[in-house]
Amino acid sequence: MKAWIYAYAFFIIYSILGWVCESTYVSVPCKHFINRGFCYGPYIPIYGFGAMIAVYILIRFQSMPILVFLGGFVLTSVLEYFTSWAMEEIFHMRWWDYSHRKYNLNGRVCLLNSSLFGIMSVFVVYFVHPLTDDLIHSFSFLTLEKSIGVFSVVFVTDIIFTVMELFRRKHILEIVQTSMEAVQKSYEKEIFAKLDEMDQRQRQLEKQRQRLVNEWNLFCQRRLQSLVEFENWMKEHPEMSEQLDMLHNSMERLKKYRDSHISHAFPKRKFSDGFMEIKEWLDERNQ
Repeated sequence: MKAWIYAYAFFIIYSILGWVCESTYVSVPCKHFINRGFCYGPYIPIYGFGAMIAVYILIRFQSMPILVFLGGFVLTSVLEYFTSWAMEEIFHMRWWDYSHRKYNLNGRVCLLNSSLFGIMSVFVVYFVHPLTDDLIHSFSFLTLEKSIGVFSVVFVTDIIFTVMELFRRKHILEIVQTSMEAVQKSYEKEIFAKLDEMDQRQRQLEKQRQRLVNEWNLFCQRRLQSLVEFENWMKEHPEMSEQLDMLHNSMERLKKYRDSHISHAFPKRKFSDGFMEIKEWLDERNQ
């Protein structure tokens, strides 16, 4: 039981030291203080667990610093990856993302941070923990128990309120997501309805265009047929040739009057379509 009390004390101290390191690490580049902790209080539990790995596992390899570094590199990376995955699964939120850094694994761990954790493991085993161990043992066990008891009440209360707040936030985010999906579905439904209406309108216009083309072709065919019929009729009535020649000569005489007073008085006058068609036919016939 006594060993567990001391282990818990180490966990508390390293959680607080981790908060100091992490907050300093992110605050200095931003030039203002940032409380980096998951909780409201000045402690980050993941650093406490990471230090426990160094204190109770890696310290056994104290005679081989390279193994301490490699062990800290690997074990703390596993801890960070699992913590990131678990918190995302529970709260539907990614708390840190290293995707922008080189040599990362799903954005949860990266080479730089894992290397820093390996260095911190060496630093804890060889420098920090001896001082921390002396500090803890400088207090009486009763004082240590009371201090840990007070801290536990604050820490547990903090964890409860933090988790409650995160679940409330998660609930709000789910409501927002549901509302956005509903709005998006309504918008897409209206857009698709308009696109369908435009498609139907386009098909109707295409049908109308095709109908007009067919009517125009039919009109041209009939017009051509009537001209052919007229040509044939003229061939069957050669006596009409003299009348047509007279008509053509009359039209030619009309051209002489185009510079007359009437022509200048009514410059926009024009013959009827039927008359002009006969004139053009006669001109073509006499070529």
